[in-house]
Amino acid sequence: MTAPVTDNPAANLPASDRQHVLARLLTTSTTSIPIDHLCLTLDITRDDLEADVAALTPTFAALGFAIQYGNNSSVRLIRGADPAGDAAEQRIGELRDAERGMHRSAAQTLYRAMNGTLSGQGVKGQERVNIGILTNRGALNPPTRRNRADLTDDTKFSLMLEEDDPTV
Repeated sequence: MTAPVTDNPAANLPASDRQHVLARLLTTSTTSIPIDHLCLTLDITRDDLEADVAALTPTFAALGFAIQYGNNSSVRLIRGADPAGDAAEQRIGELRDAERGMHRSAAQTLYRAMNGTLSGQGVKGQERVNIGILTNRGALNPPTRRNRADLTDDTKFSLMLEEDDPTV
C-alpha cells in the first residue's frame, strides 16, 4: 500500500524528517510563524508540534539560539545570550567596515572633527548619518547634549595626532 498522494509534501512525515522541516522553517523565517500555520502545514496536532519544538530546543541552544513563543500563538527562533558570538559578530562588522573604506562625505566629517569645526548643534542629514557611521566604527566619540562628536583616542593615535611621550 502506498502513501496517499497529497499536494503538501511536508504532511505525513516521520517525526525526524518533520523536525528537519521545522528547523529549516524556524531558521529561515524572518518573522514569527503562527503555530496553527505550522500545524496545518505539517499536518500535525499542537501537541506533536510542541514535542518537535522541545526535541529541537537542545540542538538550537547548542548553536546559541532559543525558541520564543509569542503572545499571538506564534513561534520564532531568536539569538540566545552568547557573549563570544556577539563579540565575533561585532569583530566581523568592524572588518567589513574596514574593508569597505570610507565615503568621501564621512572622511570630510572626520576631518571637521579633527579640526574642531564639526558643528555641535543642529546636525542634519548626511552629516548626522556620517557621525553615526564614524561613531559605530569607533572613530568618533558619540555627541552629547553638551559636547560635539570628537575623535576617539584610537583615532588620534592612528592619525598621529598625539604627542609622543619623551619618557618612553
